[in-house]
Amino acid sequence: MKNNILTYLFLVVFYSATAQFSSSVKLKGKILNKKNDVEGVHIINKRTKTATISDKEGFFEIIVQKKDTLLFSAIQYGAQSVIIDEESYKKRELSVTLEVQVTALKEVILNLYNLSGNLIIDTKKVINEDRVSAVSLNLPNAHVKLKAQTERKLYEADGQPYIQVGLGFVVNLNPIANVISGRTKMLKNRLAIEQVKDKNEIFKHHFGNSFFVETLEIPLEKIDDFILFCSLDDTFATTVKTKNKLGLIKFLQEKSTEYQELNYLEKN
Repeated sequence: MKNNILTYLFLVVFYSATAQFSSSVKLKGKILNKKNDVEGVHIINKRTKTATISDKEGFFEIIVQKKDTLLFSAIQYGAQSVIIDEESYKKRELSVTLEVQVTALKEVILNLYNLSGNLIIDTKKVINEDRVSAVSLNLPNAHVKLKAQTERKLYEADGQPYIQVGLGFVVNLNPIANVISGRTKMLKNRLAIEQVKDKNEIFKHHFGNSFFVETLEIPLEKIDDFILFCSLDDTFATTVKTKNKLGLIKFLQEKSTEYQELNYLEKN
């Protein structure tokens, strides 16, 4: 009797899995656009988390089931989604027309913390959203960070002191020459400046200039200097890494008061 029950359960699971697998089909799709800018669009099945990319003609193939949601993503289009209906599922074909999305920078939500600057609103906000990214999809080299142009130049100027030739090594004279000429020091200084600017821009995009000007009462032309001032505080990096929204706002408010006092800035 026990063996019969186990056999029955096995058959139920087996046929359920088989039925689910058999309901999956390979969909052949084509992306359309008036400007024919259809190459390199990412297509992601939100249910299976599988992804593909369109070719130069806009064609792509992806495994789907009925009622799956496909997410189409590209810089020029933003993110647009399509649900696989009965007709597309039966024909195993799909044509999608993507429209270019032109959005003013101030209207784009770039804030990773989703902050408005209003403590009451921010307290009530709850973020519970599945984010689809190269990392979540386990794509190759998703964690690799590309070097900036100055970083690449610095690596060429100061890195690789030895060059391997066959089984031996040959001294690379470029780093020595660059140290003597001062080029390495110049590139390091340039890289440091660029990294500070990049971090400032990211931070400003996260909050928006209005948060600094209206909420913290920091003049627009002083925002970069204020961010640098905050970064000098030993607790700054820790506060940012914790991603505590309210804690970060409180920290910035306290630092803004200090900054205004040090720079003799009058509050509105």
